[in-house]
Amino acid sequence: MITKFKLFERSLYDIEKSLVEYLDYDTIETYFEDNIEYDIEDYIHMNSNLVWSNIDDDRFVEDWISDIVDNYGMEDFEYEYEDYLENNWSDKKEKIALKLWSYKEDVEIKVLSENEGKVNITANVITVTDKEDYEQEYDITEYHNILVEDEENVEVGTVLAELEYNDDMFTALDDNDYKEIIEKTDGAEKFIEKSTRNRYEGQDAKDILSEFYGDNDSKELYNVIYNYIDEDEIKKDLLNSEDDERIEEFVSSEIFRNINLQREILNNDKYAVIELAELFAQTSGENIADEYEFQKIYIQKYAEEDEHKKATAIKYLNDNFGLDPNIEEEYEDYMWLIDADKFNL
Repeated sequence: MITKFKLFERSLYDIEKSLVEYLDYDTIETYFEDNIEYDIEDYIHMNSNLVWSNIDDDRFVEDWISDIVDNYGMEDFEYEYEDYLENNWSDKKEKIALKLWSYKEDVEIKVLSENEGKVNITANVITVTDKEDYEQEYDITEYHNILVEDEENVEVGTVLAELEYNDDMFTALDDNDYKEIIEKTDGAEKFIEKSTRNRYEGQDAKDILSEFYGDNDSKELYNVIYNYIDEDEIKKDLLNSEDDERIEEFVSSEIFRNINLQREILNNDKYAVIELAELFAQTSGENIADEYEFQKIYIQKYAEEDEHKKATAIKYLNDNFGLDPNIEEEYEDYMWLIDADKFNL
């Protein structure tokens, strides 16, 4: 009499852990590297050093600068006008600053004689007295350079004094004046680019983005740096940091749905067929359970020590996976047992 057969029940975890041991480590490692998926956005959210060490900082900074130049105006850099001019001063800027200061102070840059006569110089006044003793006074400042001498005779149009630039004039100007000097010399675009470069060149993406987005806005941060990170390099670093236990655990959990791993296991050890059948019976992944070779090996190994167990093996395969047509034909003598009520397994 045929008695009911019941497989020794083990947890899915135990079955998977046992099956992975049939694979050599190169196969395990290669499968893990080819199939593990890392959510790079999660690592960005955590500010992982893996991300920051695999980002193209130079390209990011250049694009960051270009974006600012293209989308920002001078008013966005108002606080940098004065420093920029001090660090990029020129004769041309000096002339414009001199003119702006003189306009504010209502002072002539060049003091011209309107009559001819003799010059008399006092502290803040140059006086020209003509032959008829008519005096014409010209106010000057401490910043004027006097170009004539006392008692000198001058003609109409003679330059009596000329304003000389002084640092005090620069500090007396306001932001609108500074802006005008920049626009009339270097231009807005050059100013914005140079100011931006002075601020960001030499920095890395992490420093810049931390300043703008902080450490919490992961979605915005991911959108900004996505095109600058080398995900392949990050993946390599992550793979190198994985331990053997984690790798084996991942691969073991993949066996139930990966036909190549299943075939590799069966090829390495035919006795693994019993555990593979246990795995397939408990899972719904893609498998080789309905293939002729698998079913043939299962019947052979299950009934290896007892020919009478073939019927039990065939019944188990049929009930769980369906029989391959060639198996049905090869074991035709056992087929009547499959549906017989008396075949009580």
